[in-house]
Amino acid sequence: IYNLIVSTAGWKQTSEFDDYLESARYGARQAALSGTTFFVDSSYRGASAQAIAELGLRGIVGLELFGFDTPSALKSW
Repeated sequence: IYNLIVSTAGWKQTSEFDDYLESARYGARQAALSGTTFFVDSSYRGASAQAIAELGLRGIVGLELFGFDTPSALKSW
C-alpha cells in the first residue's frame, strides 16, 4: 500500500480526474485480457467504477479508507 500511495502522490496535485481514470482503464484492460470479468476495488475518486463500466465488466467499488490524507479523500466524494 505504501508504494502505491507514494507512486500516486503527485496525482493529487492535479485538478484533473484523468490520471486516475487512465490508470484505472489500464488496470481494467489488463485484468480483462487475463480473463477477469468481475472486480472489487477501493477508491476515493471513483475512476475504477467508470473504467469497469466502460469495458462492460462488472464490479463493486467501495470508499478507500487507507492512505496518508484520509480527510481530503472524503472531500472528493
